[in-house]
Formats: sequence, structure tokens, C-alpha cells
Amino acid sequence: MKRILLSIIMTISAACCFGQYTGHATISKKVKQRTLVDESKIRFELDSSQVTITAFSENGKLLWKSDPWLDNKLPNYRVERPYIVYFALGKNENTNEEVIRITYNNTQFGTIDRRTGKFTFHGQD
Repeated sequence: MKRILLSIIMTISAACCFGQYTGHATISKKVKQRTLVDESKIRFELDSSQVTITAFSENGKLLWKSDPWLDNKLPNYRVERPYIVYFALGKNENTNEEVIRITYNNTQFGTIDRRTGKFTFHGQD
């Protein structure tokens, strides 16, 4: 009897938890830092709503401004309007050039060319 009862409880518990996905990108709402500076002293700033990235030269001149999700017409996925939860400098695996890596709270992610602001979508979890 105990075995049957335990089996029923485990089956119900498994059914309730099945399909609940929590990606690491959906946990935290804040990025570690909102301003990045690359080796050529270009400053990249993530706005307070965590959707727009702006690049400035060393002397403060606006180089480019981008909302990667909106500008590239990424499809809705999990949330209506995602915001950036990961924002960091990194290397492009193919060219070894420095890029900006971003991940949205809906787990879509990609890289931004630091010179042009062009976003390359790499996928979604």
C-alpha cells in the first residue's frame, strides 16, 4: 500500500513540475555593469530600461545607437518585450575580434559588432 501511495505521489509531483523551464537569463533583472569600455576606449552604455545600447568615442562623440531586438525584428519569444540581462565584451569565435555579447531575459542571445552596432542573432534556449 505504501508503495502504491508513494508511486502516485511521485507521478503527480513529476506531472506538476514537467515543462517548467527557468533559464539562467530569466533569473536576474540586473546586469553586472551598464557601461563597457573596449581596448580602443570606445564606451558602450546600456540604458536604464536595458533595451538600447549606445556607443561613444573616447571624446564623447556618438558613434551608434541600437535596440538590437527591435532593430532586427526578432520574433516574440516567451515575453512580449525582452530586455538585456547579460551585457559584456567578448571575442568572436570565428574572427577573434572583440564583440559585445548580449542575452535577453527571454533567453534570446547574440553579439554586436562594436564598430558598427550590427547585431548578429545566435539563437534562443
